[in-house]
Amino acid sequence: MSISMFESLLVTPEQLNDALLDPQKNVVPIFTSISSPGSNNDIVIPEEVITGSLFFDFEHTFADPDFPGMQMMPDELHFTAAAQTMGLNHDTTYVVYDDKGIFSAPRVYKMLEASGHKQVHVLDGGLPAWIAKSFPMQKGLSVASTTGDFVAQAQTVFINKVEMLTIIAQQSHHIIDARCPERFYARTPEPRLNMRGGHMPGAKNLPYSECLDGGFYKSLSQLDRLFSKLDIKSSDPIVFTCGSGVTACLLSVAAQVSGFKNICIYDGSWSEWASGSDTPIVTN
Repeated sequence: MSISMFESLLVTPEQLNDALLDPQKNVVPIFTSISSPGSNNDIVIPEEVITGSLFFDFEHTFADPDFPGMQMMPDELHFTAAAQTMGLNHDTTYVVYDDKGIFSAPRVYKMLEASGHKQVHVLDGGLPAWIAKSFPMQKGLSVASTTGDFVAQAQTVFINKVEMLTIIAQQSHHIIDARCPERFYARTPEPRLNMRGGHMPGAKNLPYSECLDGGFYKSLSQLDRLFSKLDIKSSDPIVFTCGSGVTACLLSVAAQVSGFKNICIYDGSWSEWASGSDTPIVTN
């Protein structure tokens, strides 16, 4: 198996462009995005994308069919079938990006990493940063010409509600919620109907937007300060949560950049936690 040519989790547009100019480096960009609320799950694909981009659809293709509409991480058999159809290979380096700068790309990064792919990165600044550099684009997405060979492993990064309830009962992890303070403290109604407001007992609030600066991740020193304010050590176990499991991944990547390693993500996040009456919720 080849080794990724990029040393850092985050890749700059310049680094990606240089890699794509040399086919022997075996680097492929992956575009992803998420549908807007109320859009009937229609994902808008930009007219132009980075040359050679494949599309990773975590809302449909790479989603657990047992949880319709919730974009949950599928099991390894489902993931393997979808990955091979997409053309993903073990020995290819992938750089994931989205059209917001940094938003949904970390979700795909975490899904691939959790499934055992060792050569995945995130394009810092995403498509807007690439366009700003006037690097090569193409109309429409690419489609792999052959079936891939990637085989997903059973993963433990994305956890379910039962595991989350155990974490709360045992107070075994720091719980970091990526939602805005208004939702965290139930000062504003949840955007999804029939959903309670507030947060999980013991959770701390770190809005995902505080990790970003103009569509890029903040500097390492700035990210370090954010986590130090929460009194978290690099060896501490952390579970990230958010509204639907997307911006929790954004925070988890920020934590990885800062050196945290014991990280998991509550996949159902608030959309699952607050939809029933069997889960504890606080507002203070």
